[in-house]
Amino acid sequence: MVERYVLKHTDCLIVNTKGGEELYKAHYNNMNITTITNGFDYRSISSVVRNDRMIISHVGHLYGLQRDPERLFAAMAKMKDCRILFRSIGDTYKGIMGKAARFGIEDMIEITGNVPHEQALAHIQASDVLFLSQLAYFDRHFSISIANKSYEYLETGKPVIADLPEGDNADLFRTYSSNSYVITDKDPEKIHHALKDVYEKWSSGNLKPQINPAFIDRFNGQALTQQLAEVFDFVLNGINR
Repeated sequence: MVERYVLKHTDCLIVNTKGGEELYKAHYNNMNITTITNGFDYRSISSVVRNDRMIISHVGHLYGLQRDPERLFAAMAKMKDCRILFRSIGDTYKGIMGKAARFGIEDMIEITGNVPHEQALAHIQASDVLFLSQLAYFDRHFSISIANKSYEYLETGKPVIADLPEGDNADLFRTYSSNSYVITDKDPEKIHHALKDVYEKWSSGNLKPQINPAFIDRFNGQALTQQLAEVFDFVLNGINR
């Protein structure tokens, strides 16, 4: 009831994913609805790093059921002799080290905890690989949400192991990243194959960032602000007619 009242008095509804736009248009087909996505403001210069171990980083909250590294941990357990470190940067659930212990990979896990945003971005740059997890597997079907970290990950051009449902986030990586691994089904071997492949590239010195210029142009803060200005112009011109 409140939603209908608010939207009845709205000149333009802005949502942040195409999936969200399609969902609202299905219910409010007479509304002016447009998408302005999230993006990134920090224009970094991606660098090729060479760590003693291949560092796989997750930046942000790990919630347990909704963002769970268990399948990555299972893959790491099959590669215990490899020089791999999983680094969690941000708040995480207390059981993560217990989960690591169940897989026997405690020495392959590092918990950094919460840090300022600029420092989190520096951790991203210092990583070899990035990790993204979304939704639990009992609820894997389709998602219209995009994790904000996706944009900061993609800005670097670094390979991402993305454990996702089908939907807007998976489509973003498929469209703008040629070196990421988008895994949207329940096959337990898919992440292991991705980890093995990226480790072989790292070991041979062939793991390099691949920045997509189209992504940089499309999702930087200046371009997104221009889109918002165009929406304001459109709405105000309509009101002033």
